[in-house]
Amino acid sequence: MKHQLRISSPCDRPRSQDQRRVLRGFTLLELLIAMVLFGMIGANIFMAMGSSTAAYKAGTSRSDIEFQADQTLDRIALAIMGSSKDTLFSPNEFPAAHSQLFFQRSLGYQTQMNSKILGEQESVGIEPGTSQIVWKERPGAPDERRIVWTNWARAFLAGEEANGLDDNANGLVDERGLAFSIDGDLVTIQLTLERTLDDGSVLPYSVQTQVTCRN
Repeated sequence: MKHQLRISSPCDRPRSQDQRRVLRGFTLLELLIAMVLFGMIGANIFMAMGSSTAAYKAGTSRSDIEFQADQTLDRIALAIMGSSKDTLFSPNEFPAAHSQLFFQRSLGYQTQMNSKILGEQESVGIEPGTSQIVWKERPGAPDERRIVWTNWARAFLAGEEANGLDDNANGLVDERGLAFSIDGDLVTIQLTLERTLDDGSVLPYSVQTQVTCRN
């Protein structure tokens, strides 16, 4: 009588309780716990990305407003520096700050007559009822030429309100977002721009400089 030798495979061996549990798959409770954990991880990642995006936008907005303020101030300063001090004129009187300035640039001297040659009248100021700072050549004339230098001018300088008081203690009252102070041939220029961010907050930025009329 022949005896057959039977070799048992690992699959034929009795499985322990842990092995049977693994082969059976995850229980409902384990799946729920895993889903909660994945949800918490996803929420944290989303919040981190949202915070980074908001910080990036805020940084970009600040860079934009700083660049535009510096650029606008430089344009105003260069225009006034090239003008004749005798032509500086503003309809506003002290102690109210000048929010609009009229001037004529000096083109040189006529040697035979020893007289100054002036260019066309120009002006720069906040356009009434807007947040625009506008440069004009031949203001009020039928062929007036105008260029908007910024759309972000604040209604009043930072720290100033329309109350007839010197809120920011600079000797002037109710200064607009663009304010000129004239002392002989020295002109002080103050400028405040502002932007409204996506979250509704307002970002103001102020710059100022002093220039001397060279002619």
